[in-house]
Amino acid sequence: MPVTTPLSSLAGRAVADPIAPIFGRIMPLQAADPSFVSLSAGSPDNRLLPNDLLEDLVRDARRADQHIGLLNYAMPQGLPSLRAHFAGLLQDLGVRCTPDGLLITSGGMEAISLAAELTLNPGDVVLVESPAFPGAMSTFQRCGARVIHVDCDDDGIIPEAVVEAIALHQPKLLSVMPDFQNPSGRVMPAARRERLAQIIEDTGVLAIEDGVYTQLRFTDDPLPPLQSYAPDHVFYASSVSKILAPAMRVGALVTPPAFVEHARRVKSAYNMQASGFTQAIAARFLDPGASVLEDHLQSLRAAYAERCRVMDQALARHFSDTAGYTWTRPSGGMFLWLEGPNSVDFTAALDRALEAGVAYIPGSLFYVDPRCGHQAARLNYASTPPDRIPEGIARLAEALSG
Repeated sequence: MPVTTPLSSLAGRAVADPIAPIFGRIMPLQAADPSFVSLSAGSPDNRLLPNDLLEDLVRDARRADQHIGLLNYAMPQGLPSLRAHFAGLLQDLGVRCTPDGLLITSGGMEAISLAAELTLNPGDVVLVESPAFPGAMSTFQRCGARVIHVDCDDDGIIPEAVVEAIALHQPKLLSVMPDFQNPSGRVMPAARRERLAQIIEDTGVLAIEDGVYTQLRFTDDPLPPLQSYAPDHVFYASSVSKILAPAMRVGALVTPPAFVEHARRVKSAYNMQASGFTQAIAARFLDPGASVLEDHLQSLRAAYAERCRVMDQALARHFSDTAGYTWTRPSGGMFLWLEGPNSVDFTAALDRALEAGVAYIPGSLFYVDPRCGHQAARLNYASTPPDRIPEGIARLAEALSG
């Protein structure tokens, strides 16, 4: 009798990362042609990662945490030193949390996944921004939820549209990224955050706030997080991937007080704990007494601000407003959102762009409905040296004109 291996319903609901196939096409092109310009990645530039600090961080971590054992198992909630430093970092941003109420996760995506698994049942509805981060949408779909986009403007998700969507769909969750949203780069003003918090408190809807890009602001002080207005209703997810290194796979989840113990149990059953080794390195990096974090952040912010300015200038040279092109002008983060007239199809033009030696992410990948977003693209300015960005934009313009 043949052996059958039917998938579980959970596995059957899994949605593959829609961006991964594009990276699979880009990598051999970059290897074959060093002049290839990728404006597609969601990762930092390797040259801006703190490679020169790594040896010192490891040495300091070994010295500080010898009694724990860096290569052994750690407690499921996370190393106490890392929780203390991470909580201090988030408190400085306005997040209402304590070390005891913070859970260390294996990256920011696991923080979002844990929040989703703590709250969602098959058939529940999650409201997301338009466009929205596909990693979060895939997580919600894997939990069996139905994802509904809500209208946005230049200031992010529109509160009146949220009220209408809540009345129509009775959602369990609202997912937002108020600071330098991926993919648009938008920032939600403080007054809108406060209004959004009032809405979820009045309706009993829970929210996930993704704050992974908050530290990458170019100027000004951080705005109060949504969580600070409604801590009993908002899960706050963070990570060191964008400020230290993606390879650390260290994140943090601040849950509403009613979910703290449940989050610890789910995390323990999920994968026991995040790597104790990378936790210890991250703890040294975030230690305010070491003065490493702020120096590195200042360097990152200056580099990203310059690259954003160079890309904006290049877009102005090649994509005129009169031709129907517009783009966001972020004040932080890693991405901007380029929109063209209805006659432009960034999805269809991707093959021509790759042949021309440039890559981007089509806007259609940031929507559940495959009919949406074809006239837009996400461009990453952070991962490309400033002297290569103008050539990349020129090649993009050439591909779209073909």
